[in-house]
Amino acid sequence: MQNLDKLYIFTNSRKIREFNAKFQNELVPKSMTIAQFEQKAVLVPGRFEADEAYALVLMQRACASVREASERLRIPSEFFAFLKNNDYLFSFFKELAISKKSVADLKFSDIYADYEEHLGILEAVLARYKELLAAENLYDGIVLPEIYELNGGFVREFREIYLEVDGFLSEFEWELFGEIAKLTTLKIIFQTSKFNKKLISKLAEISGIEASEFSLYGEFELNLLWQNLQNPFNFYYGNNRSPVQAWQAKWKICAQPELINLILDVGIGSGCMNCGAGFVEIAKEKQVK
Repeated sequence: MQNLDKLYIFTNSRKIREFNAKFQNELVPKSMTIAQFEQKAVLVPGRFEADEAYALVLMQRACASVREASERLRIPSEFFAFLKNNDYLFSFFKELAISKKSVADLKFSDIYADYEEHLGILEAVLARYKELLAAENLYDGIVLPEIYELNGGFVREFREIYLEVDGFLSEFEWELFGEIAKLTTLKIIFQTSKFNKKLISKLAEISGIEASEFSLYGEFELNLLWQNLQNPFNFYYGNNRSPVQAWQAKWKICAQPELINLILDVGIGSGCMNCGAGFVEIAKEKQVK
């Protein structure tokens, strides 16, 4: 019965089928895709999810209410013409949302320096679209990352949640799983290769382990046991006049013995601070073969 309080999350249904095939004469643990998990783990109290057709109507109304959208960006104001030219708007706004970025953030980027006027128009369209959704107590994938609440009751049903990362997660998803790790044991399982260096960089950022310490083609399990991101410690060392901040966290790291040794060699004691992150204390060391 131990498998009943464990949940395994995969990037797609094929991974789930492969996982389930491993269990012949025993109870198969509960599993779901990331998309299915988000549907259950995320709540938006007081609002209902807008269907795609009605979201399209509201987006067209938002564009029509901003005169410059038609005059400067050539966004059709006539509905049926708009139907043929709407995908890029939803894709653009949703990509911003799951990246935890705003249109204003793009304005400060040198890459978009020549498009400040266009970005200002899109910012107005987005603001109006959000107003229309709110007026009817609706939400969609564009506003979800701003207004969601975690379904703590659902998350606490599981003593352990295993997240197999095969690819890359959005900033919204990293934020979501960070909140989940505060309520139950979250284990991140991944493999390193030359094709997922972006993932390795992100895992290095959230774990405090230097990216160079994740050897290529190794298999790791990161288990965030506890973290405190709200109350950093300020301290001074060396000749620094400005304080250095440190955030407390407790991780369990499972990997091949040589990888564990590499992490310990470069990450223990005061010397680790020269790299900006490291381990201050080993609570328990256990090598996994």
